[in-house]
Amino acid sequence: MSHVASGHERVRAAFAQRAAALAATLLGTGPVEVPVYDAPLDALASGDNGSVALARVVDRLVSGRRTDELWLTLTVLTTVFPSETLLLEARRNLATLARADFFVWLLAETAQVAYERGRGERFAEVLEDKVVAEVDGCARSNRNTGIQRVVRETMSRWYGRFPVRLVAWNDRSNAFQDLTAAQRVRVLQWGKVEPDAEIDRDLDDNISPILVPWRCRIILPEVCTRGQSAVYESIGRYSGNTISAIGYDCIPLVSPEALPPPGGTDFLHYLRVLREAEVVSPISRAATAEFDGFFSAVAAQNRPTPRVVECELAADAPPSTPGSLGLGRSLSTPLLVAVGTHEPRKNHLAILQASEILWREGLEFEVMFLGGAGFGTSFDTRLEELIALGRPVSARRGVSDDFLWSAYREAAFTLFPSLHEGYGLPVAESIACGTPVITTDYGSTLEIAERGGALVIDPRSDAALVTAMRDLLSGGEALAKLSAECRAARLRTWDDYSDELWAVLTAGATLGAFA
Repeated sequence: MSHVASGHERVRAAFAQRAAALAATLLGTGPVEVPVYDAPLDALASGDNGSVALARVVDRLVSGRRTDELWLTLTVLTTVFPSETLLLEARRNLATLARADFFVWLLAETAQVAYERGRGERFAEVLEDKVVAEVDGCARSNRNTGIQRVVRETMSRWYGRFPVRLVAWNDRSNAFQDLTAAQRVRVLQWGKVEPDAEIDRDLDDNISPILVPWRCRIILPEVCTRGQSAVYESIGRYSGNTISAIGYDCIPLVSPEALPPPGGTDFLHYLRVLREAEVVSPISRAATAEFDGFFSAVAAQNRPTPRVVECELAADAPPSTPGSLGLGRSLSTPLLVAVGTHEPRKNHLAILQASEILWREGLEFEVMFLGGAGFGTSFDTRLEELIALGRPVSARRGVSDDFLWSAYREAAFTLFPSLHEGYGLPVAESIACGTPVITTDYGSTLEIAERGGALVIDPRSDAALVTAMRDLLSGGEALAKLSAECRAARLRTWDDYSDELWAVLTAGATLGAFA
């Protein structure tokens, strides 16, 4: 007769399942199903308590002494990706201890780690020869700027067309798990379906099996946090999995002054992950040059480096959006739009300064900033001062995609005089909407501007920005010429980018093994 398992019984049953999954992977003992968490105990029971399967695995470890197989063993048994310290200790013990002593050490150590850092009641699913894309940032965030836009546009096209498994981190950021229902909506159906926040509660994390990549291609379409970077560095070095990543920029290295203290320390840890990658795909020529420079320095230290293969971002726009922002504003007054988070490198204070000069000259126009609150500038203070003077300027945060695209199309032109970008999506998106843009005369934004539709300036010159805005506000030939260039510009679609990125990041993988 079935009964609901107690906590201790579930831990024992889960250990037996994990040991069987480990043996199946390393010894070929046959497939092991991942049981439903709340199944009755008799459905969870295995032929033994896992010790027999584990003993056979230890025999293989002792005979082969492979670091990647040891990494897999530690991950499955502890339910967390092992630290480099634990892995190296295990490797030394494997080399020095007698088989029986190593078996005892392995049981005791992995049980302790599972108790302290993992969840002993969780099952394990070993993903073998798969493409695994980790999308934790987008899965948990309701922001949709920059990297989030890239990941959502890309993954929604990959999913269903290519054999990719989307994963997130658990609540402790020490193991993979499947996306919850709400997380899947955030990644794959952004703006189409509202995620149910209740589905993200801790219970889902507790009952979800850990997902252990084995000889997989792990794709990193986001920038890791500091804690995740430490885990990925170990994965890239020891696990036998290969890592591919999108390379967005090297701003913390090249332009540290554009970031607030302590600057890009998290990014520096992320660069350690990229050193272990097989391929890094930068999003522009400028970003490619930055990563080439970094990896050249790495190579000078006699270290292997990844292949760097540029894959330029997309620049298309949806075919239609609502025709008006519905703000009660005068449509006869030119609207200027600036898209981006309010941080030092976006140069928004320069826009406010140039706008105030032109307002004092008597020009009539409205400026609207769309983007997050950001950090490191006095933007909000200066904005409030200008509003108090009666200037037609505003900042809107958390706007919908429909609002964003409407703003692009309703603007007379947009403003993006950024000091440093990996790409500059607002420049490409503005041109794709047929709206001219004033932007920076170097780096990735210049690459986009070369297609037409943009007036480029030195972003460090307030006078240059004032002159450019004045020229386009005149509504003469300059604006008409740029508008025509926008309509004629070559557009690179998200379909183009997604297909090319898949080919670049999975190059060398055996696609037939992914199904």
